Amino acid sequence: MTFFQKAKRSGISRFSAFYSEYQGKLSLIEDFETIKAQYDAAVADIDEAIAQQNTDNGITKELLDQRKAAMAKTVIKFALRGQVKAGLQEMPELANQLNKPVTFISSANKQTAVENAQWLRNVMSQNKGNLANITTADIKAMDDAIEAYQSIMHEPIVTIQHKKSQGTDPLPGLFKKTDKYFADLLGLTISYYGDEDPKMVDEMGLTNKMLLTGMRHNTIDFKVTDADTAIAIEGVSVMSQNQGKSYQTNYQGFASIKTHRNGHFNFTLSGVGYKDLTVGLDVKKGGHSVFELALEAE
Repeated sequence: MTFFQKAKRSGISRFSAFYSEYQGKLSLIEDFETIKAQYDAAVADIDEAIAQQNTDNGITKELLDQRKAAMAKTVIKFALRGQVKAGLQEMPELANQLNKPVTFISSANKQTAVENAQWLRNVMSQNKGNLANITTADIKAMDDAIEAYQSIMHEPIVTIQHKKSQGTDPLPGLFKKTDKYFADLLGLTISYYGDEDPKMVDEMGLTNKMLLTGMRHNTIDFKVTDADTAIAIEGVSVMSQNQGKSYQTNYQGFASIKTHRNGHFNFTLSGVGYKDLTVGLDVKKGGHSVFELALEAE
């Protein structure tokens, strides 16, 4: 998959979570479940096509790169361990032989990468008597990592670009089908709940944006209530100290931030007749964060 397609597939996963949360309401919408069944069938076709891409006519470059990286990481990890031991044993020549960066393997071409990995492995194996921290199990771990890469390094790789040029990549067409079905689902949801539950509709709209554009945003919803009565408070200002922007709660006590950096940030809430509240909150990466906060009366 391309990066764009991966992002769109993440949007599909996001809708699955959204549907699980709001299924009770969504199932009451006429024709919603019928269209969702068509949407689910298209998603199943997407997942089947993705699985097929990983097995069709060779291997993926992603798998090859993963195994090469694993080989380099494994061998260099033990080489570093052996280098330290050689230094303690006052064997500078052996320590120098084992003093190699991970790029000694990872940045080399296929054949050279294997040769470099095997050479380091052999240096450690031949000096096991002096390198007490390199065990037989460690040697086997290196052998397994080298073999895992070596077994596929000459296999043909069929890229997404090649599939496109041959007209055999089904994903673009399948994603268009899910986009259409989702647009119908969103339209129905807006028509039924646009006024009654704007928070739910807004969240579904963000999912639609991810499906159409492949963009992933960190979104935040605040639900603000009275600490004594638990009644929603309208008109509360929610100030993001990071963005320097203020957001107002609606009549349901909700304030939404459509895009925000992920991480730990401070927010200040203030409303007429209430004490100001400053809180430090963790905003999830690529996800939707919901914070329920209560204000005390002055």
